[in-house]
Amino acid sequence: MFPRKRKAKKALLIRTNFWEEILGSYDILKEIKEKFDLDEVELLTAEDTGSHKFELSDKRYTDVVTFPTGRDKTLFLKLPRLIRKKKYQVVVLVFLRTRPQFNLKYIFCLFLCRGKKYLYLRGQGFVPLQSKQAIQLLAEALYWKLSLKPFILSRKKTSGENAVILQNTPLSLMPQSRILWIRPDYLGDVIMALPALRVLKENFPHAEIDALVREESSALLCSLPEISRIHKLDIFPYSHPALTPKAYKELFNELDQRQYALAIDFRGDTNIWRLLHRLGIPVRVGRIDALNSAHSHLLTHAAHPSDNRMHMVQQNVELLNQIGISPAKVMNSLSVSLQQLQEVESRLAEAGITTPFIVLHARSANSIKEWVPERFAVIADYLINQYGITVLITGSAADKTYNDVILKSMSRTDRVFNMAGWFKLEFLPALLKKADLLVTIDSAPSHIAAAVGTTVIALMLPHLQYSYRPHGECHKVITPTENQIERLLNNGFQDRLLEAISVNDVIREIDVVLRNKKYIL
Repeated sequence: MFPRKRKAKKALLIRTNFWEEILGSYDILKEIKEKFDLDEVELLTAEDTGSHKFELSDKRYTDVVTFPTGRDKTLFLKLPRLIRKKKYQVVVLVFLRTRPQFNLKYIFCLFLCRGKKYLYLRGQGFVPLQSKQAIQLLAEALYWKLSLKPFILSRKKTSGENAVILQNTPLSLMPQSRILWIRPDYLGDVIMALPALRVLKENFPHAEIDALVREESSALLCSLPEISRIHKLDIFPYSHPALTPKAYKELFNELDQRQYALAIDFRGDTNIWRLLHRLGIPVRVGRIDALNSAHSHLLTHAAHPSDNRMHMVQQNVELLNQIGISPAKVMNSLSVSLQQLQEVESRLAEAGITTPFIVLHARSANSIKEWVPERFAVIADYLINQYGITVLITGSAADKTYNDVILKSMSRTDRVFNMAGWFKLEFLPALLKKADLLVTIDSAPSHIAAAVGTTVIALMLPHLQYSYRPHGECHKVITPTENQIERLLNNGFQDRLLEAISVNDVIREIDVVLRNKKYIL
């Protein structure tokens, strides 16, 4: 008698957020298989997020199921039916902490399904759906979805609610009015919104402009003359918890005291829009897309990007068209004080570092944007051997170990320095301003260097090169070709697309840049 064949144990992973985060977190697959002893993992994702075309060819998933976003009624019918039909032993929903209300319909669907069901939280692991922590997360999602307020907040009537506000017409503000400039996002996104800040100040020179940003960005913005006050909102990145009701109340009261006449959100966050609406700010400007268009009524001025391939600097400035501001020329610059330059020069002199030098930056907040550290080592060796130039490898204190991998792979270490954690963030613009060249991936230093006038060679994913490339004409961007991308996708390397860029590709661009700077080959 033949032994009975064991049925494969399967799990369904539900992810509905942007494809970069999906591709950059394959550790979840490994965790699921190890924890639940599974043979197969299938993926359920929304086809309108821009991720499905990459996931459909992913060999690591047994199957990929997509569905249109925004169809709640069909989802409530199809998801339980799908789980019953395929007989999944485990169902895991990746909980999106930055916009918790987006999880709500999937959580309710899971309550209708049988089997083991879990929420996955980055950094915390798997939470059973019927546990106390999961119920708290559900309450958090309801709080944002239904705008529930556990504290009594004075809800004001917005002066613009019943008035017809003409868009694209010049906006008049009283002298000493206050404006709220909003970008609680990655540092690179904040840098690309600074030209819009300067345009705003030029058009309203007597107004006070406050910034609402993350803690990380505040260190870089505190020295800008255009900003009067900085408010901190740390609901981003993904590892941070969403804003709690207590923190929400504190932020509400803090902003309420300033009595803003105008607020401009460059991120497109519906949670922020609700906050601005409750504050009663008369003019609320924001950018809408497929994910947030249902909440555009919270704004008085809502704009669609005229071209999604337009650089983010231009998109941010274009948002000001909604209040009648159309600058003839956009200047992307970041001022560096004499004190900052002197501090950097002093620290470099203490370490025996002399100019000229070239900076390498190899780390990103998203691992899918990273290159191979051993290839950065080859680039550093080439710069030292061919040009006799000093190489500085920058990064935060947490990047020191990663940078050490680059140093250990080099043949020459006499003119290379691991600068991870050497300087606080506010001194990074001064360091990059003194550099002759920055070779990096898609990261905040690439935008900072472009803003201080340093030439950048950036290694980027193809779909990001138009909107997120270093702003300016003198910079070089290297991306994998379409054939290279297709080959990697077919082999299941969606999270390693930059490996298609060779060392020779980068060296070729370095030679062009340094030849123009009259370096001797």
